[in-house]
Amino acid sequence: MHMNEEVNWYLEELSTSPAHLKLLDMSLGRLLRQAAANAKDWRMLCTDAQANLISDWLDYSLHEGASWLSNVDEFGKPTKLTKFRTVEQLEKEALSALPAQLKIHRDTSSATVSSVL
Repeated sequence: MHMNEEVNWYLEELSTSPAHLKLLDMSLGRLLRQAAANAKDWRMLCTDAQANLISDWLDYSLHEGASWLSNVDEFGKPTKLTKFRTVEQLEKEALSALPAQLKIHRDTSSATVSSVL
């Protein structure tokens, strides 16, 4: 399987809807593909817990109609998602944006993406 196909499959496994998949692709997917393009093992870029937390944040944002979703660039991408350069930055945003009652304790130091492939 080609790297981009693997990334696509992984994102599809995380997604709950086409709109959610699109946001995952613009954020986490972009970072995973950049790692693959730079000959890095994209599976080691983030843990499953980090990916799930980011996914939860994006899904929650869609469900709640977060205002940042309507602030888009000329390509229709939410500008908030284009500013993140690392998975850790995405994770930090997700942790600060999700309501406390929706946060699940996640050990983000283990269980890399490769554990689900």
